[in-house]
Amino acid sequence: MTFRAAEAADLHTLARKTDLRVEPIRDPVDGFVVRTHDPSGFPVSVVHLGGELPGLPEKPPHSMNFGRDPVRINSTAIFR
Repeated sequence: MTFRAAEAADLHTLARKTDLRVEPIRDPVDGFVVRTHDPSGFPVSVVHLGGELPGLPEKPPHSMNFGRDPVRINSTAIFR
């Protein structure tokens, strides 16, 4: 799970109060991250990015068979 910090100073405050490190990240955009774990042991990150992440490409709508006019005949519907 990853949370986004509003300000870079918030990461330094978090790191100082939890005895963790602020680490630089470079991919896909420059920024900084503090990595920790929740009480169950799952990894949790808090990041502050120097820019916006690139948008994901849009996918065409799925063809669905409804009513009397099937549009998807003998082909599978893959949802990703």
